[in-house]
Amino acid sequence: MRVPPKRAPPAGARQRSVCATGSQASNTVRCPSTATGPIAGLLEQYRDQLPTLFIVSDLTLNLGDTAGADQVRVDVGKARGVKCERCWRYVPSVRTEPDWSGICDRCVEALAEPVNS
Repeated sequence: MRVPPKRAPPAGARQRSVCATGSQASNTVRCPSTATGPIAGLLEQYRDQLPTLFIVSDLTLNLGDTAGADQVRVDVGKARGVKCERCWRYVPSVRTEPDWSGICDRCVEALAEPVNS
């Protein structure tokens, strides 16, 4: 027999209409400045890859905004900018040249790389 929860879980970003998809999200991850545990270390080590790992357009890592040892808080907001037509991330700007029109710099770099065959 399943017992219903006493109170409903907090509504997620999608339910609150903050964003419909991860690509529309901009997350802020907060961790205390005194954190020296494994979580803070991993977040710092993978800082540049966090947006890809969280599947969001933008992610800000703030070490030093909450109290407690290695506690992590994630705030979700709507990403700013324009949507890249290729990867669907929201970025500050997309290219306007005819060959690259509507895509972000990251996609231009990916498309410019030679393919090994």
